[in-house]
Amino acid sequence: MHLKIAILLLGTAAFARSVYDPILTSSMDPSSYANVDVIQTYDFTLTVDVSFDQQLIKGSNILTLRAIQDVSEIVLDYQGLVIESASYQIPNISTTAWNEAYFETQTDSQLGNALRVYLTDKAKRGDQVLLDIKFHTTNESLAINWLTKEQTSSGTLQYLYTKCEPIHCRGIAPLQDTPSIKTTYSAYVTVPQPYRVNMSAVCLSQDEYPQTKTTMYSFRQTIPIPSYLLALVIGNLAQKTIDYRTSVITEPDTLEEYAGILKNLGNLLNETEKYVMHPYIWGKYTILVLPPSFPVGGMENPLLTFASPTIMVKDGSQIYVATHEIAHSWSGNLVTCKDWSNLWLNEGFTTFIERRVSAIVDGEGFASVESLLGNASYYDDMAGYGQTNSYSSLYPLVNHTSPDSASSQVTYEKGQQFMEYMKNQFDKETDFQEFLGQYFNKYSYQSITFLETRLTFNDFVRAKYDSVKAEGIISRVNWVDWVQTPGPIPAGSKINFETDESRAFQKLADDYIALGGYSSPANLDIYTKEDKNVNLKVVFNNQILQRQGDMNYRILSRIDTDLSVTASENPEIGQRWFPLAIALNYDKAFDTAKHYVQSIGRQKYILPVYTALVRNGYRKQAYQWYNERKTFYHPIAAANIRKIIFSSRKQLEGYEEQIQNSRDVDNLFLQ
Repeated sequence: MHLKIAILLLGTAAFARSVYDPILTSSMDPSSYANVDVIQTYDFTLTVDVSFDQQLIKGSNILTLRAIQDVSEIVLDYQGLVIESASYQIPNISTTAWNEAYFETQTDSQLGNALRVYLTDKAKRGDQVLLDIKFHTTNESLAINWLTKEQTSSGTLQYLYTKCEPIHCRGIAPLQDTPSIKTTYSAYVTVPQPYRVNMSAVCLSQDEYPQTKTTMYSFRQTIPIPSYLLALVIGNLAQKTIDYRTSVITEPDTLEEYAGILKNLGNLLNETEKYVMHPYIWGKYTILVLPPSFPVGGMENPLLTFASPTIMVKDGSQIYVATHEIAHSWSGNLVTCKDWSNLWLNEGFTTFIERRVSAIVDGEGFASVESLLGNASYYDDMAGYGQTNSYSSLYPLVNHTSPDSASSQVTYEKGQQFMEYMKNQFDKETDFQEFLGQYFNKYSYQSITFLETRLTFNDFVRAKYDSVKAEGIISRVNWVDWVQTPGPIPAGSKINFETDESRAFQKLADDYIALGGYSSPANLDIYTKEDKNVNLKVVFNNQILQRQGDMNYRILSRIDTDLSVTASENPEIGQRWFPLAIALNYDKAFDTAKHYVQSIGRQKYILPVYTALVRNGYRKQAYQWYNERKTFYHPIAAANIRKIIFSSRKQLEGYEEQIQNSRDVDNLFLQ
């Protein structure tokens, strides 16, 4: 590991060290440098001014910490920031005066920077310490995303949003950026008028200053949250109430449309709350639909879920994303993984709850098809990693590597299947729901590992059933095989998500291939008439994509003539159809494919299309499509498109292996 060291001298006294001690990663979380084992933040106050002209955030973060043991230094995480000064006070030692502090920084290409602040007065165990860090951002911050007017739907104002998960909150402000601790926070954000501000907190006030034509928004989050749930959005924003505790925020030109699509949001929240047998503690639930250039699918920030406009399809096929983010209100936001190797406690639990709520609201068939498609993507990810790689397990080893590199469908789908397997060991589903309720109650506001989960599961089973039955269940649920062992789920688990309907749609695809494009299957109307579970159409398209080697232009043309696939507005279908059409030189789909990639910014959907263009000899066309809309794409997406366009064939095969059929392509290339 090569570390670039910078020592900054503050104050009038000379300061130097002949021997420099490297800053080590946290003993509690290898993805953070924060020394949370000896001193922990329990509140912070972020005060910033935002300049869109300079694309700059400038201000201070005052952290309130408590010493776990005697300590003379505090280590924070930061990335893409310039640290201007540091000062501290320990109120119960002497006075309330602020003491200027010496600090050192250490950079790391994987984890960002470490900031070590020295305390002249040693803090004793139990002492409160206030630490004030003044800073400003640079264009290197991975958390802060600046959009031009052209990248928004209304085209009236610039736009800013943040994306902190997993380790990018350190790009907003210096702090202890680890899920192993939780804090409350306050924020004071000053912006030019007429910009509006929202955060993952309750807005307390808006104070206008006519002289400077600015507005200061004040926020408070009283429920402790991990740092990755800090969220900030600024733009031309409007809000509409859906029911007594749900609402939607977006740009004014799409507000009514999106509110209509989300009209059942309150019902999804109610059903999720019933299923987990634990109250929703966050008060209101609001979805913020971001501009079309938003490069990812969603983010479960409390009080302000971020969502891509790609989920706002009128057929309702993408509403599962909203259900998923609602479920995070319990698994992830209330009970949190202690480090990123335990991410499945967030995502596996959440995907399981999402599917069970989908089964209640839309039927078991709908949930099974979701799981069937998810299972295919999880196997693709395992194939990319290798089935003996820890990344193919529910406990990926992310020591001193960005946790983005291990983010995949494995944590979602294998985790969901483990939960499904556990549920199946109980006499009835309500018994497992009771376990969930007790689990969320026991670990509310805490960060844990799977070891605590295992212990709680075993304790619940022993309390619920007689000793013989309980020990039988415990022996069948092998946590080592399910969690720590890479590769497919344990043999004999009897997890199967196929349904008669999904098999029929797979067979329809096979029949088209068997007929060679010379005629059509007799039962093609199962596709054209399907309007209840439109994800079955995705199953069909997934099957023909999987059998690409057996496809040809004639078959594809027959399918399109019969089923109008090119004209589909479902982005999940486009993600599969357009790469196949490009590979088979089906020119009738090219104009629509161009519109598809130029109107959607979400990487999950557009990167496979650009990859197909380059792989099949259309590199120049790929560049033309990109170049025409390069100001529309988010910088992360634009950079990834350029990687594909200008890559060698070998590099391209590596990218393709990662993005094909993977919902978690949203997180690729961020490290």
